[in-house]
Amino acid sequence: MANKKKEQGNTDFKAGENTKASLAYKEGADLLKDMSDATEEQQKESQQLRAALLSNLAAAYLKIKENAKAAEACKTVRGLHYSFKIIFSWMIHYLTA
Repeated sequence: MANKKKEQGNTDFKAGENTKASLAYKEGADLLKDMSDATEEQQKESQQLRAALLSNLAAAYLKIKENAKAAEACKTVRGLHYSFKIIFSWMIHYLTA
């Protein structure tokens, strides 16, 4: 289901429907918040998908001038995935300066 939300968000984003895209990305990310009952492999996969959804959400928020919301999405990604830590720290600094 989260993958479908990501696909819908991508379609909306490409069409310039950034508010609709942000809703789809947020719904997809919210579906993956609690994966405590999942296997370790499923948790890893869901974490990667959630990081992608939140990254896309931040981009959609930027397009609709919701910089504070974009910064919050970046903060969440930064906490989820180590490889995003530096870039999202920079983005947060830029968005909140």
